[in-house]
Amino acid sequence: MSRLVLGTPALAVAAFMVERPGRVDSTGREMTRAWLFDQWARIAEAGSAVRVVVVEGSVRGLRPDWTTYGQWTAALDACRAAGQQLYGYVPVTNGTRPLAEVAAEVTQWQANLGSRLTGIYLDEGPVSCSPAVAASYRGYAQHIRSLGLRVYPLAPQWPDDATDAAGVSDPWMRQLDPDFLQLWEEGVDAYLNRYGALDFCDTQNLLPPPAWWTALWGWQPGVRVFGHSARRVHTINDCPDAPTMRQVIALAIQRSARTVWVTRARQDPVLGSVYDELPPYWDEMVAFIRTP
Repeated sequence: MSRLVLGTPALAVAAFMVERPGRVDSTGREMTRAWLFDQWARIAEAGSAVRVVVVEGSVRGLRPDWTTYGQWTAALDACRAAGQQLYGYVPVTNGTRPLAEVAAEVTQWQANLGSRLTGIYLDEGPVSCSPAVAASYRGYAQHIRSLGLRVYPLAPQWPDDATDAAGVSDPWMRQLDPDFLQLWEEGVDAYLNRYGALDFCDTQNLLPPPAWWTALWGWQPGVRVFGHSARRVHTINDCPDAPTMRQVIALAIQRSARTVWVTRARQDPVLGSVYDELPPYWDEMVAFIRTP
């Protein structure tokens, strides 16, 4: 099977870095404004080794009156010039957030980033088989696409095996035909030893990985099997070091995910998100992805 069909391996980056003067990152460097934009420069410099970048939510308010406006536009433009896709961050509260609220943030992203923006990342994925949740996601996707943007939902361990009131299969997530779909967001131990879907419709027991997680191209009645490996994103969010990073990326590729984000968990609870800096093995990860 050609690499064109399977998808060349590349990285996704959850770029939630913000300046925090007085704080230091895992390498001991102060998280100043210079540090922030150096992180973005390193992403752009990775070129085609990075496929997609999720932009931290506050950037949706980007305006020319910001003192950092020129730095932000330069950083975003450098990523786009490198061929990387930029997705604006929007949380959807597991599919329960009202469409009007989501639409307002999507509109703000597009108004302020314009052609720099590729699409929208929908965070806080579904954990319920409620028909209302499916309807919400259909509404989100329809609105996003009506603006000419692409759709990238987080749906970790989602089996897409719900049935409607008549007992008919309703694979609504695949019917959205997402441009990217984040099927996994967990730690190394779970990825190595407990990889699979969750039965959100019943007991939340672990299920074997559904066939559509690894399928290539095909059809089911009324829905395309989600089969382009480059669209599948696996995120491993507590990877401690470079050897483990190489292990889990190789495993993701075996599991038919050609887009992967690997990072190291933060140890300081004050600093919050595990995505607020590039991992210390970033350069090694870029080189590993580039290896034929």
